[in-house]
Amino acid sequence: MGATQPSTGSKATRRGPHRRPSSITAFDFDVTSLATVRQLVRQRAEDAGFDADAIDDAVLAVNEVATNSVSHGGGKGVLRIWNEPGNLACEVRDRGRGGPRLSRRRPSVNREHGRGLWLADQLSDVLRWTSGLDGTVVQVRIDAPSV
Repeated sequence: MGATQPSTGSKATRRGPHRRPSSITAFDFDVTSLATVRQLVRQRAEDAGFDADAIDDAVLAVNEVATNSVSHGGGKGVLRIWNEPGNLACEVRDRGRGGPRLSRRRPSVNREHGRGLWLADQLSDVLRWTSGLDGTVVQVRIDAPSV
């Protein structure tokens, strides 16, 4: 699968107390386009007014989730990313079943794998997922730092 160009949706929906903005960027990715995922996250974090450290944290967190999709979710995924007032939000969807295995405890330094989602959780204000027959969706929200 070759990666597609990012597309921007225009449908605003209400979910919980937050309203999704009208500008949602959707991007199909695979291992060859993870750099574009990072660029999209960087741009949206800049748009949200994040400082340099917070931008790097957001890029790292979402990159870890996307890399997990490539490694464990069928080799590809879809990033949906948008800004809400005061934060950056995204979903990463893939065809993997069973969902990510995430422990809230710090992984052992002796483990070869298992740090990516833990790290994404540490860098995010919200990290949650659902998994079913259609695949897995990981939602990430990162609040802009207080000034």
